[in-house]
Amino acid sequence: MNTSLERAGLSRFAPAGRSADRAVIGLTGNPGAGKSAVARRMAQNGAEVIDADALGHELLLASSPVTGEIAAEFGDEVLTPDGDIDRKRLGAIVFDSRERLEALNRIVHPRITEAIRARIERFRAEDRLGPLVVDAALIFEWGDMEEFDAVAVVTAPLDLRRERYTKSRGVGAEAFARREAAQWSQEEKIKRADVVIANDDSLESLYARVDQFMKT
Repeated sequence: MNTSLERAGLSRFAPAGRSADRAVIGLTGNPGAGKSAVARRMAQNGAEVIDADALGHELLLASSPVTGEIAAEFGDEVLTPDGDIDRKRLGAIVFDSRERLEALNRIVHPRITEAIRARIERFRAEDRLGPLVVDAALIFEWGDMEEFDAVAVVTAPLDLRRERYTKSRGVGAEAFARREAAQWSQEEKIKRADVVIANDDSLESLYARVDQFMKT
């Protein structure tokens, strides 16, 4: 059962017999919720953060073996002159078709989860300060990720999330709607999360909530 930050602390999710800085926390949220802001604040509180988006971007470089698979699936028009995947062109294709998006996910997601699992395994084996936070929008969509000690979801009202997303990305409401439709609903994520981080006020208020969680 999930709980709000006001009733939860990081130490609650520490592995049995270990300190809170050995916890592995999955951090997710829908577009515009403020997941990245929470991840940054957790890092400022000493967390090591894995950015799943950054891992995904590495898979779209010419040096990645995944690039050839993507080009074979979607055509050479998704390649830049340097041989990288053009994320804007690819996004225009996949976010207009659920089938095309699922095809991309079948190629990319197993590689991302494999890389994350390897990073978690190293963190578990090494005696360095943490906790480890995995910042990833699609944690629940990936399926079984038993490696997490807890999953936290960042939430905000739909209208506020839409406003944040469109302003920060310089896009219209349709782009937000496509991104939103590509994920599970916020309501479903709340049901499955261990911790709910409400981001419906100021940034300062959000930071105070995160600080309290990290230090409790």
